[in-house]
Amino acid sequence: MKNVKIIGSSHVARESVNEIRKDILLEKPDIVCVELDKNRFVSLFQKQRKLRIGDLKVGGFGALFMIVGRWLQKKLGDQVGIMPGADMKTAVLAAREVKAKIYLIDIPIQKTLFKLSKEVPLWEKLKLVFYIIFSPLSLKNRKLTKHFDLNKVPAQKVIDQIISEMRLRFPKLFKVLLDDRNVYMANQLKKISKDNPDDNIIAVVGAGHEKDINFMLNPKIHNVAKTFIKNSKTGEFLFLYRDNKPSLNHPDTWANVGGGIKKGETPLQALKREVDHEIGVKIYDIKLIEKRIYAVEKFGIRGKKTAYVYIAKTDASLKDIIVMEGPAAKFWALDQVLKQKLYPRTREMILKHRKKLESGK
Repeated sequence: MKNVKIIGSSHVARESVNEIRKDILLEKPDIVCVELDKNRFVSLFQKQRKLRIGDLKVGGFGALFMIVGRWLQKKLGDQVGIMPGADMKTAVLAAREVKAKIYLIDIPIQKTLFKLSKEVPLWEKLKLVFYIIFSPLSLKNRKLTKHFDLNKVPAQKVIDQIISEMRLRFPKLFKVLLDDRNVYMANQLKKISKDNPDDNIIAVVGAGHEKDINFMLNPKIHNVAKTFIKNSKTGEFLFLYRDNKPSLNHPDTWANVGGGIKKGETPLQALKREVDHEIGVKIYDIKLIEKRIYAVEKFGIRGKKTAYVYIAKTDASLKDIIVMEGPAAKFWALDQVLKQKLYPRTREMILKHRKKLESGK
């Protein structure tokens, strides 16, 4: 969807406010879409009202979530001198300056809060309450907060890590707050784009929404290049240990080396880049042993992914390896590594190509 540009915003970051205004005034879009519904739009330009009895119609948990959310946003905003919602307000005001049409693309807040009350199970609600109370006391979170700059939008890698870990802790909560709204906003943008094919559109959404909405508007499934690296002296193969982090697919497993193929790269170029990045060693005698195409699905969008599987050699020993991803690396004989906890696709590839791996042909 070439006529839609997504701007990811950190709602209390001064950097976001400045970038949003700069982009809209510079690009002068025909349409500006904001992550707001009618009620939140109106409240941006009015003094924040107190909680009313009617707000309790969203359910006890939804009302509590709204109160805590307001308090937290205000507290964070006070720390950086930015009022909560300043990013969306800036987008609206900048849109008016360039005479752009304004579209509100988010689910009505009352509906989201009601779904929180009804769809999030009791155990997850209690878990969230304990997390809010006790997580600031944990050493890990204190260290994270110390190095977290509220004035800037976090890097995508940091956003992905936080979302992955929190989604695992609170799956239903994140479905309502993130996934359902992402699908709704993406559908809204698709309709607006379809109805206005010649217009330039800027959409301002929270940074946590940006990646998935972009994917739904412009589905791109990245192919991968993987290799089994054989030590030229011992005949053993190098495997990397995946962190025991719940946010990873199949954590606490051993896997072969490799990763995604970037735009403009050949599979072989991607493989060499990934090897250099992950372990910092030279490989040679690289041979393709399999090209596999398999179906994948994300947010109801189906596609095909190609995996290129190689075998390569290295003269490096374990002491020469600098592990950049994961906590450890180790050379294993195939019969030994098959007794370990392996990443499922790695195990599948070893069993399928064991003769080729051992012979090197």
